[in-house]
Amino acid sequence: MVEPYVYQAIAAVVGPDFISDDPVVRQAYCKDGAFPGIMKRYKQDPSAIPDLVVLPASTEEVQGVVRIANRYGLKVIPIITGANMVSLCIPSEPGTISLDLKRMDKILDIDEQNMTATIQPYVSFARIQAEAMKKGLWNGGTPLAPGSCGLLANIINSGTWQSSLAYGVGLRSIANLTLVLPNGDILKTGSATIPGCGNFWCQGPGPELKGIFEFTNHGGLAVIVRPQ
Repeated sequence: MVEPYVYQAIAAVVGPDFISDDPVVRQAYCKDGAFPGIMKRYKQDPSAIPDLVVLPASTEEVQGVVRIANRYGLKVIPIITGANMVSLCIPSEPGTISLDLKRMDKILDIDEQNMTATIQPYVSFARIQAEAMKKGLWNGGTPLAPGSCGLLANIINSGTWQSSLAYGVGLRSIANLTLVLPNGDILKTGSATIPGCGNFWCQGPGPELKGIFEFTNHGGLAVIVRPQ
């Protein structure tokens, strides 16, 4: 179990209502849509049950939680909807925080001229489609998954959807990323890092860092807090 002083430090960041070590709450985060997770017997092997469940509401709160976890040697597993089929959101050893991003659910901007959207991690395909349609736009189709699944999580796992044959998989649609690294530092990629340039170009300035955090990342290298 996580030491009380660590619990208190994280609670000071996200608020006492958005952290839990309740066994019932924690067990709800030990499964996803994957068959191995559904069949696991947790009485014999409780390693898949996180020690803490934390729900940050902003980039700053994610940064604060990650810094505390780094300081005290805790693992952090980001989770959005948990609808994935490959056990990516299930802990594999003790000392783990399930970082539930469901409070980060805002569509921050829809740029009609450049046809880009800036979102927080929990925004679903259905929500971005509904907001895009209000502006006469289309988000590219629906994924090979429910419309309720997280847009970011699906795209980072390649993002195969209706228009993939014509325009490529969803992964190619990301222009910029804002990430929280394991030590709590903020990293931004793409043209948005250049003042006044906006969200039009993923490759720059300098080396294309975005590719490091796509497809092979799955939350293991950083927590993505703002895809664009």
